[in-house]
Amino acid sequence: MKQSTKEAILNTPVIGQIAALVRLPREIRNLRSLQAKTAELQGKAGELQEKLQAETEKHQRETEDLRQAAEENRQAAEERWQATTQTFDSLGQDIRNAQEQIRSRNAAADERWQAATQTFDSLGQGIRDLQEQLAAAREELRFSRGFRQLLENGAELSELRSRMSVQPAVWGPADRLHIDPEASVDACLFNTNSGSITIGRHSFAGPGVSLIAGNHDMRLTGFPRRDLQQETGCDIVIGEGVWLCANCTVLGPCRIGDNAVIAAGAVVIPGTEAEAGCLYAGVPARKIREIDGLFTGEEASDEAFDRFGGCIYTRGWYMAETIRDGEQDRTGHWMIAEEAEILCRAGERTLHYVSPLGTQENRSLRLSLGDWQAEITPGASGEIRIPAEAFGARETGRLRLTVSGLFAPQNGDTRKLGLFIG
Repeated sequence: MKQSTKEAILNTPVIGQIAALVRLPREIRNLRSLQAKTAELQGKAGELQEKLQAETEKHQRETEDLRQAAEENRQAAEERWQATTQTFDSLGQDIRNAQEQIRSRNAAADERWQAATQTFDSLGQGIRDLQEQLAAAREELRFSRGFRQLLENGAELSELRSRMSVQPAVWGPADRLHIDPEASVDACLFNTNSGSITIGRHSFAGPGVSLIAGNHDMRLTGFPRRDLQQETGCDIVIGEGVWLCANCTVLGPCRIGDNAVIAAGAVVIPGTEAEAGCLYAGVPARKIREIDGLFTGEEASDEAFDRFGGCIYTRGWYMAETIRDGEQDRTGHWMIAEEAEILCRAGERTLHYVSPLGTQENRSLRLSLGDWQAEITPGASGEIRIPAEAFGARETGRLRLTVSGLFAPQNGDTRKLGLFIG
């Protein structure tokens, strides 16, 4: 590029030096100004250096104070931690000691509780024993008073004697004894150790009758003779309608036919086959004769009709006995089957009944006489009127009775309803 005339002149050496000299004072002034500024800056830097030094020292002092404070806090915290740890250790030991004391006290309390329980059990047993003794003493006192009253009351003593005389005694297995419900042999002694005893319908016995289906081997001696009884082979079979008179003895094996009579004091020996409808007497019992004019079935009922006030209990009844009706004693029969029958002479009749079970809703008594019928729920006692019209034109009629809900087994007693005709 081509230079201008001014630039060419300025670029000559002499001119350049002159120009430099002309600029020198100004440069010097600039330099001095710069030096002054530098001095000023250096002064300010010194001031800043002093302030920095002061701040640094102050910071160092504060840092040292903080460090010392932190150290003191650490030491205090450590001391507090140690104190807390010791406190917790002490509390833990106290808790363990308390737990041990509690366990010890619980164990002691358990021992005292067991001792108290045993004491209470012992006291309870003692109280129960005393109650039993008191009950026994009361019963003994009651029995003594009752016994004295009984001894002083001839009528009750007679009743007791009568009732005790009809309690059967069974020596041997009871399941070998088979008695028809319409038989009456309560006063007998039964021995079933060597066989079964079967008694038919309507058979009956007087007082002191013994039926012995038991046997010992007379060839043995000592203990074997006493205790080694024959187990089978001595069965006794008594038919229907048999009359066993007072104090007779029947030894098995034997068979007594229907409607036979064994006389008072007779001994029926093993192997006897007593014929039906015959009288046997003696020791040993032998056939005396046939029973003349023997009535059977309805003939017997008709023959005996007038002897019982125009009413005969023909089927489903226990033998006649005294039945308590409130404050009054009546002679009647216990109904012992769900169906029973009474042969009645025509005319208005009143059927009285007594039930030891009281009133029960699930029981009913149905009566029928020809076309006439009635049904009631019997209470503890009461009566039923049978109109004369129920007989129609007949002179006699058979009153049939059916009872439901009454004959469930109860303590082995089948006598559930006592009846008598008025």
